[in-house]
Amino acid sequence: MNALQHDLQVATTLRALSLMLRAPSADLKAQLEALAEPLVEDHRQALLALARLVPEDLEQHYHRHLGPGGDCPTGESDYVPQAAGSKGAVLADVAGFYRAFRFDASAEMPECPDHVAIELSFLSWLHFKQAHALHEAQPDNLEICRDAVARFKSEHLDLWLSRFLDRLEAISPVPFYAHVARFSRACLSIH
Repeated sequence: MNALQHDLQVATTLRALSLMLRAPSADLKAQLEALAEPLVEDHRQALLALARLVPEDLEQHYHRHLGPGGDCPTGESDYVPQAAGSKGAVLADVAGFYRAFRFDASAEMPECPDHVAIELSFLSWLHFKQAHALHEAQPDNLEICRDAVARFKSEHLDLWLSRFLDRLEAISPVPFYAHVARFSRACLSIH
């Protein structure tokens, strides 16, 4: 697999993770099946298995356990100790990344810029931008995107995502979320 294909695979997988960790839409199964199609075999099969696990009442479980006031907070500022009292600083920094790369978080989820689904969607966006830079032979843009991926992960996701996934797996009201947590860890290589 070449670098362009790799970035497209990563971007697609991150997009699927983002969809699974937000308030579910009625067509979540179909979206996951469509995203699975171009993936390499092991990711395709894992994603299709997750699509089969989506229960009819997933939205109810999401709002009870992952929504505001649920057992498993979904925002970076809920996990990062230095964010206590400085939630605005975390939100401003995340929003700065989004603005710099013309990522419209409000189109995704207007009220929660530090929500796990939005941060993963942004990472997906960056990988799509990397793939585009590779395709168009734009080495400067490629380097900017690679740097942004590394910085966003180290300054944001690496600080809290593992704890969120541990909590998600522990409180999982349905098998779907426990499997999402394990799939996320495998895809993102975090423990």
